[in-house]
Amino acid sequence: MIYADAHLHTNPVSGLGAQKIAREFSKRGGWFMAIVSLPPYHYGLSPTFEGHLKSFELLLAECKAALNEGIRVSCLAGFHPAEVERLVKKGGMDLRRAVELGQRVIDHIAKLIDQGLINGVGEVGRPHYKTEPEYVVAAQLIMDYALEVARERGAVVHLHLEEGGFVTVLDISRRISRLKLDPRKVVLHHSRPRNLVHAIEMKLTASVPGIQPIQKYVVDRKIPPRFVFESDYLDDPSRPGSVIYPWRMAEIEDEMLRSGLYSEEYLWRINVDNIVSIYGVEPPL
Repeated sequence: MIYADAHLHTNPVSGLGAQKIAREFSKRGGWFMAIVSLPPYHYGLSPTFEGHLKSFELLLAECKAALNEGIRVSCLAGFHPAEVERLVKKGGMDLRRAVELGQRVIDHIAKLIDQGLINGVGEVGRPHYKTEPEYVVAAQLIMDYALEVARERGAVVHLHLEEGGFVTVLDISRRISRLKLDPRKVVLHHSRPRNLVHAIEMKLTASVPGIQPIQKYVVDRKIPPRFVFESDYLDDPSRPGSVIYPWRMAEIEDEMLRSGLYSEEYLWRINVDNIVSIYGVEPPL
């Protein structure tokens, strides 16, 4: 069996970096990774427009490093919703300038997509933690701007969202309809069960953390294979293995396959068919 990771981060500055990650993942049957940018401070860069551009240069190099290890890659750059509050509270920036910076970054991402250098936007969205409502609104303004950019280019976009269950998923479903987006291309990133069940009900694309309790949940509840697994690996030495190592995620899937909890058809749908549909990559031979 072969395995995909629909959302992870790599950090060549302080972490393992894409080459080592891809190499280890490949050893466990990994064939595809969606590599998503980290905010500039993760790389020791300033949270300016120029800092974001430098972080995207690192992202492009990381995607190339994974490709060189024989892994097929989707490369996504974004403006994380937590950046808004960080810019205001730690950087002394007012909300208007924070939103304008976010939109300027998204404009640059649009150029990278147009040039064929990256494949989509990720991640953007809303904070999943308690914060002042104005930060949620500001992040949502940037998210909507990014959704429009993605729609115009038929690009994938990864949404970082609160675990609000029905209301969260209904809101995104209505945004997809209103903006005339392809629902396959809008990925509800890090969808735990509360969001997952409603995403499947509303025929939206969910990317699910491949940790053992959630893999057990999808088996026990007989969740249909209309989602993808992600490690959401941070590649941060201060948080080793968070959320899960990509290769460990694949090992859990393989162990559950060999024990009869998964069927090959079920895992193929998740790890190959759905990945090909979302990211438009060539399927493995």
